[in-house]
Amino acid sequence: MASRFQPQRRVSVSELDRELELLREFSPLMKMQRNAHVPMCKLPAELLIYIFDLLRDVWDPDWERKVYSDEEEFPEFDTVSSSTGDISHSLGWMNATHVCSAWRKVALSTPSLWCNVNCSGLSSRMRKTVLKRSAKLPLRLTLDFEDRPSRRDPGAWAKDWLSQPTRKRVRSLELISIPDSPEKFKAILRRLRDLPQLVSLVVQREEMVASADAPLAIHSHLATPFPQLAKLSFLDCFPPLSSPIFSSNLTYLSLKTYYDEIHESVPTVGDTVVLLSA
Repeated sequence: MASRFQPQRRVSVSELDRELELLREFSPLMKMQRNAHVPMCKLPAELLIYIFDLLRDVWDPDWERKVYSDEEEFPEFDTVSSSTGDISHSLGWMNATHVCSAWRKVALSTPSLWCNVNCSGLSSRMRKTVLKRSAKLPLRLTLDFEDRPSRRDPGAWAKDWLSQPTRKRVRSLELISIPDSPEKFKAILRRLRDLPQLVSLVVQREEMVASADAPLAIHSHLATPFPQLAKLSFLDCFPPLSSPIFSSNLTYLSLKTYYDEIHESVPTVGDTVVLLSA
């Protein structure tokens, strides 16, 4: 197919600008029409949702730090250190929403795809997007503090994701590898309030690395009862058994420690049995 503008033909700049403007306007429409004839863009919505659901389970969003490589321009930085550079996020399975307009329409109109969120690989700015695309469905959030963007303060990162609009819809919450610092631990658990739909809660302290470490006692940070809470799990961090979090609504309770010796912060088997039989 020959171009409308041959090299030997004289064309004014204004005419070329107008043609470029038309190309920019109609190019997306032409691509949509072209994609409509591609077999993979014609898959049934039900099949696409099934594929996206599988993809979400194996391709998490992630982040990486862009390290500087020009030692002359940044002589004060260690260019092989992961502590320097800017954070770049990859969308993981969400890249499927950029394949074609048909795939994007299906993904964005399926709220259930956006309800199970591993926050560790996502920018906190995605929180509003998740809330919008998941409509009003309950949310399952996982905050893995070991995999969080390394420059973020743990308490501030938890605050970003556990804002009031999010807390109202969280049904399942996993707090994994919470930093060992009592102050940071307290700042994170302080976000656990006003969770009216919370059914399942997992709280795990980061892995102990020294033999002198002991399970962490949680004092007043979990004083707020959760009316719908039915499943509860603690690893190497324990509130007192008198805490209102141990309510009669519980149907599943897990209290685990990797600490070999008896410690006062770890509930005894006898006390736990008394609690469960009360």
